[in-house]
Amino acid sequence: MKKIFTLLLLAVLFAGCSSDDDDGTNKKDQELWLNGYITTSSASNSDKEADKIRFLFFDSDKASSFAGQAYNTGIDSYNEYTQLSEDPIYTKLIDEGKLLLSDGSTIIPVLDKTTSSDGKTLEVILPVGKYFVVAFYYERGYRRDYWNKYATTYYTLESRYNPQSLTVVIPGYYNQCGSIPWIKWSDAPVEF
Repeated sequence: MKKIFTLLLLAVLFAGCSSDDDDGTNKKDQELWLNGYITTSSASNSDKEADKIRFLFFDSDKASSFAGQAYNTGIDSYNEYTQLSEDPIYTKLIDEGKLLLSDGSTIIPVLDKTTSSDGKTLEVILPVGKYFVVAFYYERGYRRDYWNKYATTYYTLESRYNPQSLTVVIPGYYNQCGSIPWIKWSDAPVEF
């Protein structure tokens, strides 16, 4: 009887241990779903569409001296907006995939991925940790409404059983360029 009780006790203990390992809280790498959209307005009820948004993930400690800023253009037309000087940070991001820091040095990303215009979620795997993320419309010459601006955020990727999700919407307004606020829509569809 003692042997049966001991065996049952051991079975319960092993079952409990294996369920702790399966809860995802001790993973070193985590799945992350990326979605990138554009819109003609920054209003939360405006229409958005999936498009080519480039996500660059940088080590948050190395990016601590990033000094990107927003520039109010005072412009409200497409033609005037396309005549602006290109922000040097934007130039480094789109041409070289590097982040320009306040001292003039650059850092390379830990991950560089671009979403597609077909609306499918891009799945990536990254080490668990804190990142400085930069997102921008990936084509310079086409649809210049979205040109010369980039959104930034600090993002903590935690160990979880299910994938995490990161979404950004780049607005096509002309009154601001450079570093713009990170806009996200919680109702963005997820399609694979």
